[in-house]
Amino acid sequence: IEDCLARDRVTLYYQPIIDLRTDKPAAYEVLVRLLDEKNRLILPAEIFPVAKAYNLLDAIDNHVMLATLRKYLQLRAHRMKAKLSINLTDTAHRNAGFIQLFMDSLAAGSLNPSDLMFEISSASLIENKDAMLFVRELQGMGCAVAIDYFGGGAKAVAATQALGFGFMKLDGQKFAAISTDKAQQQTFLAVVEAAQAAGIQLIVEKIDNPTLYRLCKRLDVPYGQGFFLAEPQARL
Repeated sequence: IEDCLARDRVTLYYQPIIDLRTDKPAAYEVLVRLLDEKNRLILPAEIFPVAKAYNLLDAIDNHVMLATLRKYLQLRAHRMKAKLSINLTDTAHRNAGFIQLFMDSLAAGSLNPSDLMFEISSASLIENKDAMLFVRELQGMGCAVAIDYFGGGAKAVAATQALGFGFMKLDGQKFAAISTDKAQQQTFLAVVEAAQAAGIQLIVEKIDNPTLYRLCKRLDVPYGQGFFLAEPQARL
């Protein structure tokens, strides 16, 4: 991992986040891959457990953020518009240099912070004052921040609203049996309705089948993501 970062053997993939009202991409989630010496892709499931064990998560966050901003500027230079969503690791809020690096990048280039979103994956962050300060700093610079749904049904949505998150991502794989499982149906409906009432933009990710897709459309879920809709792509 250190060698890949040092030699810039890092490649980004982009998975569309689909506006379910139009079935067109509204944004792209940035996904990191490493390249080994034979140019074979190393996927996140292999990267992050090792990176965590060897304290390399901060280095990955910094590298991916800078690479994403470079991509954004390339798109702007070619008069192409795209909103990009950066998935942060669970330790990003403890990365002392991340915010300063991001601020320096904003100052140096023609970046529009409203075109950037950061995804926070760990529910434990919402109980951490330092983590929430980190989120507030990103929001204060004009970026959107999304948090993953962390269980608890409508109560989780209320907590998300109280903490000021404008977006919530809901893992579709948690509802794999939704066509027959009444408990899953009730939980999904409760989360969707609570998000709509709270004004939180819901992104249902890992939509891998037409049943969940059609349900999201029927319930007016604003955004969806998953292999059924669009696979990650190497180019934008």
